[in-house]
Amino acid sequence: MLEELELTRGHEPTYDAYPDRGCKFSPTCITCPLEACRYDKTPPRGKSSTTDAKRQQARLLRDGGLTVQETALRMGMSARGVFALFEREKKLRQKRLP
Repeated sequence: MLEELELTRGHEPTYDAYPDRGCKFSPTCITCPLEACRYDKTPPRGKSSTTDAKRQQARLLRDGGLTVQETALRMGMSARGVFALFEREKKLRQKRLP
């Protein structure tokens, strides 16, 4: 019992209420359509999941009616970078088709 207390010391729950303010893609986290949170850290296997998340975000913004320039501004990247994301998505789709 004493051993258990020693292991949990310093890791007690804080019971703080954190407001769900969302991000530029969704007003709240609970209603966010993205599969991966933009604030999550990149997994150790590489940056592919970060690129996947960016591609998904760009697709959602495009589907929402934003232009490439507006998407680039929202995502904090260049229009050329957004075009590169769309081109990569197009190649991945073609690769999946038989």
